[in-house]
Amino acid sequence: MRLDEYLVREGLVSSRSRAKHLIERGLVKVDGKAITKPSQRIEYGRAVTVEGEDRPEGYFKLKRIQDESGILREGDAVLDIGSSAGGFLMYAAGIASRATGIEFSEEFKKPLRAVEKEYPNVKVFFGDAFTMDIAKLDGPYDVILNDMTVEPMSSVDVLARYLQLLKKNGRALQVIKLGQAGSLDPIVKKLEDTGLKVIKIIKPEKMEAYIIAEK
Repeated sequence: MRLDEYLVREGLVSSRSRAKHLIERGLVKVDGKAITKPSQRIEYGRAVTVEGEDRPEGYFKLKRIQDESGILREGDAVLDIGSSAGGFLMYAAGIASRATGIEFSEEFKKPLRAVEKEYPNVKVFFGDAFTMDIAKLDGPYDVILNDMTVEPMSSVDVLARYLQLLKKNGRALQVIKLGQAGSLDPIVKKLEDTGLKVIKIIKPEKMEAYIIAEK
């Protein structure tokens, strides 16, 4: 098996294009030796390591949410509001047919453009999610992910603004920072007032809650 294929199959890297990128940079070692050819043949049982952490925290956050909820399905169209460094987009791109991101901060422009380059099914729009022209987005979507770093009620307001792009029976993820929110009850009520049905609430050890809802 090719080394780039092996990395994806073993869950060490999220996509073939990303595997190729890491291998060519010399960040993948087989039995302690750096390999720089993605086409290098490899057999199971070899000691393969990927040097450094090449995926943003959001990648692993969404993976944990996916493991518990199955919110993403193969072939989905996904909208990610507040893409930051692109972790959600990177994870979603490995499952979805396409993933669209919205990000306001210019500091994330370089890493997000790199994500677009490595994942052909990712497109990122830069602008204010509160005022962006929704018509330019490639809706409709099967899933909307919202992990904006704003006050929780304002974050729900943003999600509500984009629900017109969510297909019937589509799913939504609302991330809530518990330190800012206090009780989740008002947030759940506000989500339900938008027409969504809350189907699952995940509370990991860290100070966040993940609310899964359906249209």
